[in-house]
Amino acid sequence: MSTMFDDPLKQFVVEYSVNDNFLHVRTLRTVLENNRKNVAEGRSTDYVPVGFVTSREDGDLFIIRFEALRQACKLERGSSDWQRISEFFDEILGKLPPSSDDTP
Repeated sequence: MSTMFDDPLKQFVVEYSVNDNFLHVRTLRTVLENNRKNVAEGRSTDYVPVGFVTSREDGDLFIIRFEALRQACKLERGSSDWQRISEFFDEILGKLPPSSDDTP
């Protein structure tokens, strides 16, 4: 039986852009390849990983749920209510458990 951890690079990452106020889903492999290319070209982007999902379909569902929450809360697409946007991530993916790692 195979799991998503057989090849971690096949996991899907949900990324959020603060500047564009936009979500997208890519494989971890694609994220890493793109980040390395950006470093090599001296480019910076503001897309940050906000969660991992097991499939592309789950990532697309995340985006649909995020947009539904945004509309239900009457939070406009260009809103800069970052705290509320962060709470949407917690609502959809669940809060992260406290870290037991002592390193900063």
